[in-house]
Formats: sequence, C-alpha cells, structure tokens
Amino acid sequence: MKFCSWGGEEAGLIGSSEYVEQHIKILRERAVLYVNIDTAVHGNYSIVLEASQLTYESIYENLKKVKDANTKMTMFQKAIYNSSRTKPKIGKVAQGSDFTHFYHYGAIPVIDITHGMQDIQAKLNTSSFPVYHSLHDTYHWVKTFIDPKFECHRSVGEFTGRLLLQYADAIVIPFDPRTYTQALQKGVDDFKKILATTNATANNVTTAYLQKAVNMYKTRAIELKNNLGKLDRNSLYQVRLANDQLSLLEKGFLYDPGFPGRPGIRHIIFSPTDVSSYGVSAFPGAADLLYEVNVTQTKHWGDLNKHLSFIAASIEGVAISLKKAW
Repeated sequence: MKFCSWGGEEAGLIGSSEYVEQHIKILRERAVLYVNIDTAVHGNYSIVLEASQLTYESIYENLKKVKDANTKMTMFQKAIYNSSRTKPKIGKVAQGSDFTHFYHYGAIPVIDITHGMQDIQAKLNTSSFPVYHSLHDTYHWVKTFIDPKFECHRSVGEFTGRLLLQYADAIVIPFDPRTYTQALQKGVDDFKKILATTNATANNVTTAYLQKAVNMYKTRAIELKNNLGKLDRNSLYQVRLANDQLSLLEKGFLYDPGFPGRPGIRHIIFSPTDVSSYGVSAFPGAADLLYEVNVTQTKHWGDLNKHLSFIAASIEGVAISLKKAW
C-alpha cells in the first residue's frame, strides 16, 4: 500500500501524470487499484463515487459496514434513500482529478471518493459545492456550514480505510469480472441506437463482431467467477495465477498508440470523448469518429469500422485471458 500526495493538480494534473508515465511499466505489472480522494467532503448528504466496474461489489460491501454521518442508516442505505435505486449510484471514471492518468493512460482500476449532495442536489436546485475554487473555500466554511463535527470526514475516512485494508489483506483480489458485462452490453446497445440514425449500413459498418466479443466476455467472466469459488487458497501457484488474471483484466483494454491527437487517453472502452473532456463514453474512439462523420461529413466510415474491429479484438483478448489457468 502506497500513500501519495500530488503536486500541480490544478495546473494540469502534473504530479500524478508524471508519476504514471515514469513508472508505467511497474504499474502495469504490479498496480492493483488506485483510490483517489480530491475533495473529501464538499456536501453533507451522501457519498459520491466514480469507479471502475470491477470494484463495484467491493464498494457496496464496504458501504454497508459504515454508519452514515447524520442518520442511523449505513452509507449504503443513505446513498439510495432519496432514489428508486436498489444500489448506490457509481459513475464511470471521467477526468478532472489525479485518477485521470492512472485510469485513462494506464488502465489501472480506480475508485474516486467524495462526500457531497448526490440525489438531493437536483431537488434543492442548488450547487453541490458553491464555494468551489473561491476564496470562501476555507476551514471556516467547512466547520460552520458543512461538517461541524467532522462526522462526514469520519465516514469517508472509515469507508476508505476499509476498502484499502480489504484489498491489501485479500488472498484473492476482490474484483468481480462479471460487473463489466452489463457496462459493455449497454455500450454496444447505445452505439447501435446511434448508428441506426445514420447510413452506417450502407457504408458496411457493423457491430456484429463487437457483440460477439461482448458475448464471449460475458461467458468467460461467469466462468472465472465460478472458478474463483473453487480455488485452492492454500496453493500459492493457483492464487498467483488467479490474481494475475484479475489484476491484468482492465489493463487488457489499453490501446497503446492512444487516440488521435490525445496520446494520454488509451483506455479503449471507457474514456472521455474528444468533444466532452469531463464526460465519459463507452468506446470513445468510435464515438469521436462517428461525430466526425455526422458533423463534418468527411469519409470516416472505413476508419470507424476499423476502430470497432480494434475494440472487438481488445474485448475478445481480455475474454481469452480469463480462461481457467490452473
């Protein structure tokens, strides 16, 4: 477990980006998870999270163990209290903090944690962090208006600590490969809907191979989860093979050349598109090419089909890597 404090965040994520680029070979081989806390508390309602799909189940598990700062509920219960959801909302990993290069350049699983105003913000029609980047963002503001007894800070600290200890102490890394399946399928479904509004068929653009790769991933992810349940945890050989498969899973989605004009963005499945730096899209390279086709009317259909092939090959490659190795 390594604790890091980054310099130059507001100037362009300089410290964390330089660290990732300098140590990328070691990180690709050994890094399991990066947990990011930028603004620990900016609101006193509930936890706000962005994370890799692989970590969802471990997040839910630990949220159920930590008491909410202001009620008798757990953080899990509070996170769904004012919604129709059965599980807390976890956003896809976007940009804007020091997790950016770890995830989008190194494809290292990430969890970003803050305590804010999720769900209640829209109902109150207010900003979740009105003093953000202003002279009023001070200790006095936090102590007077947001977290007088620092109970929200305690909840965030306990939740983060539990997560770190779980991953550090686990014999087998607590990633669930199945959680990626739903996200991949939604990405395919959404992309199909967009393609249906274009003349993609006339230009021989198809998602058939992409769908085939996602189906293959789903099958292999279920198989791996079942095999992990039968793992001999006293066998160092079996445990090492299983952990290698889990720790390298997300890194299999690296597109080494990076996207055109954006060499720092290399996660081929989930990354910001070129037209939305703070948002995140499934298959961002394909989304950028489709945008070029629709807006500039240039002939990018061939490039789009080629990139969809890259995505399908990447997903299929990861699926193959999940085959039982012991």
